[in-house]
Amino acid sequence: MNDIGRYDLICSCFSMHEWKDPRRVVMQLRSILAPGGSMLLRDLRRIPWLTWLPLRLPMLESIRASDTVEEVRKELSRLPDSDVTVQADAPFMLTVKIRATGL
Repeated sequence: MNDIGRYDLICSCFSMHEWKDPRRVVMQLRSILAPGGSMLLRDLRRIPWLTWLPLRLPMLESIRASDTVEEVRKELSRLPDSDVTVQADAPFMLTVKIRATGL
């Protein structure tokens, strides 16, 4: 176990699209989650038709850098000792919920 302890709730908002290796970051966060604890990740999600817009707005650039719901599901599939749900939220959001089932 690490020196910072265990947490019942870990939240992250609007940062996952900036992570170079989201699965690695989630695994590190999962390692400090207490048994029965939860992790909530909210972020932007890529919408295919938005990638075709020729605009260079910061918000659109962030959406383009994001993953689709299917990509996040694939990345986080088979996360050890965890129940993982990934859902699309309107209009350009996604929510990842991870519940620790054991350690």
